Amino acid sequence: MQIHQIKFISEIISNDIKNRDNYIKDYKILELGCGDGSGVNLMRNILKSQYKEFNIEVFGLDYQTESKNVVKTKYNDKNLIKLKNTSQKYPFKKNTFDYIYSNQVFEHVEDIDLLVENLQRVLKNNGINIALYPEKNIIREPHCLIPFVHRIRNKKIKKILVKKFYPFFCKINNKKIIDPEIMAEYIINFTFYRSRPEIRKAFNKKGMRVSWPVIPSYATFNIFGKSFPKKNKFTILFLILLNYMWVFWKSSLFISQKKVY
Repeated sequence: MQIHQIKFISEIISNDIKNRDNYIKDYKILELGCGDGSGVNLMRNILKSQYKEFNIEVFGLDYQTESKNVVKTKYNDKNLIKLKNTSQKYPFKKNTFDYIYSNQVFEHVEDIDLLVENLQRVLKNNGINIALYPEKNIIREPHCLIPFVHRIRNKKIKKILVKKFYPFFCKINNKKIIDPEIMAEYIINFTFYRSRPEIRKAFNKKGMRVSWPVIPSYATFNIFGKSFPKKNKFTILFLILLNYMWVFWKSSLFISQKKVY
């Protein structure tokens, strides 16, 4: 779990709740790619501490082969759900969730049309999907840390480069090194980077509006876990510039919404 990112997403959700009608007291939230459930637990604690009088439920969903019972026992959380494969439909009824969020998940989704279909089905009308993810035009591949290697289409060349340079870039970034062969296979078979037009097209086909908002606190929240005070125009300009640098180096943010037409 990346604590700073979950806190940043919780701030987006919290601000949206504040702007909604006060009579709405029940909210259901889903984390895609929940892993062991740490993010679900943190999101629940943050929002419940802010809205003590509200009924807020947070669920987690993932496609890992890890036993569902192991996850439940570890966190004693009946809201954590594991699916066997990515072709399964989300086990929720239509119009269930007010918010769905994910952190570094979209680059691992091979069938984005199926993902969007699931999101559109389980989101409520005007429900919001929040995604932090690395774009295709990011400078450094975030898993093996090699610049631009994810843009290479030839799988053989990509595999050779990852096996050759992955240990070096891990070493200079003080990251733990795994078997280069395993990393190369992971990059080839389990990462799927997309451009903004590709993402917009997938969501628009299901009638969902997509935007990439410029939030000045995005980069600072990811780095330091909090937003900096925006006291003057210079500070805001600096934060926006830092935000764009972060998008090209680390990850981007997009928000999609299920609209009623």
